Amino acid sequence: MENLTQEVFLEDQPFFLWLFTSAECILAIILNIVIIFAYFYSIELRRSSSNTIFTSLAFTDFSTSTLLLFKTIVQSYIIPPNGNWGEVYCRLMYSTYLMWAFIGSSWFHIIIITLDRFIAVIYPHRYKEFSSSHGILCTLIFGAYITGAICMCLNLISCAKEFTSGNNSWCHSSVFGDENYTEVATFNV
Repeated sequence: MENLTQEVFLEDQPFFLWLFTSAECILAIILNIVIIFAYFYSIELRRSSSNTIFTSLAFTDFSTSTLLLFKTIVQSYIIPPNGNWGEVYCRLMYSTYLMWAFIGSSWFHIIIITLDRFIAVIYPHRYKEFSSSHGILCTLIFGAYITGAICMCLNLISCAKEFTSGNNSWCHSSVFGDENYTEVATFNV
């Protein structure tokens, strides 16, 4: 197993890629916040079920961008804590479970938007019933978040246990058990 220091870990990523990813995340965060604020500010926007779905998608994309920005910039400088908190940190952050759960939720939001538009075009008279029923809409949106989280559970189960050995602390990915693992990152403490 090769020990990597923080400097080597950061140098593995080209600067222009880091800069582009960071700029893209910041732009996505700002634009999704604008969409969310516009929805809550305008009463007319809140009347449409399509706008509710789009706002939920904006929240999902905001969360994904925030987690990707955290992974790109901040995570390279954080040393995993020891003990149970270190394992929780590694399982959630180095496995990128949260980010992929939001990405999966985003996919299901797009499916819901497709169904919403399908019903509006094919069954325009029944669409008013569908769009006025907030219970069905909230169930679909909540279902998108739950389905995204469930679909990405394998990533959470298989990744990232934190170990400390001497002056080193690391997270690793283990699909087949502790004897077969791939090192994700090692930090000198």
